Amino acid sequence: MKPCSTCRTAKTLDEFSADRSKKDGKQSTCKACSNEKKRAYHEVNKEAISERKRAYYEVNREAISERSRAYREGNKEAISEQKRAYYEVNREAVSEKQRAYYEVNREAVSEKQRAYREGNKEAIKERSRKWLAANPESRKATRHRRRSAKTDLPPNTHLITTEEIKQLFIDMPLCCKCGSSDRLELDHVQPVFLGGKSILSNYQVLCKSCNCSKSATFVDYR
Repeated sequence: MKPCSTCRTAKTLDEFSADRSKKDGKQSTCKACSNEKKRAYHEVNKEAISERKRAYYEVNREAISERSRAYREGNKEAISEQKRAYYEVNREAVSEKQRAYYEVNREAVSEKQRAYREGNKEAIKERSRKWLAANPESRKATRHRRRSAKTDLPPNTHLITTEEIKQLFIDMPLCCKCGSSDRLELDHVQPVFLGGKSILSNYQVLCKSCNCSKSATFVDYR
C-alpha cells in the first residue's frame, strides 16, 4: 500500500503510474488524482494547448502524416473492427451527425464527391465490377426497382421489397418460359397498365428475350 500525496488515501501500487526516478518506481500521486489535475489544467488552458498543438502540427506535418499512415497500414483490421463496433453502439447518433454536417456543408460535400469521382474513375469502376459480380441478385433487384420507378403508378403500387425480389431470382433461377439462365428479369404477369401491381404474387422470372416478346400481355408462364 502507498499513500497518495494529493488525496492522502492509501492505495495499492497498481493505482499509481510508473516513475523510474522514485525508489518504489511509482509516482507520488495516484492515477485518479493525476487525471483530475490534467482535466483541471486542460479546462483552464484550452486555448494555449490548442495553439501548441497547431504549432507542433505545422512544424511536423509530414512526420505526423507518415506515422498515421504507417499505423493505419499496420492496423487495418483492428481499426475497421473498432469503427464497426462504435457504429453499432452509436448508429443513430452517427447518422444524425452526418445529416447535420451534410446540411451545413452540402455544396462542399458535393464538390468533394465530384472531385473524387473524377480522379478515381477506374478504381470506382473496378470496385463496382467486383461488387456486381459478387452480388448478382442485388444487381437484378436494383435494376428492376429502377425500371418500375420510371412508370407513372398510383401510391402504394410498389409493395415488394428488395429482399423479396432477390428471393424471387433464387426461387426461379431459370426463365419460366424457355428455361434460359441468361439475362434474367422480373416480369409482371399482369402488366401494370392493365391493372397489375408490383406484389409478390404478380411476378415471374423471364429472360430478356422472352420478356420482350411477351410485351404488355397478360400471360402466366409459371
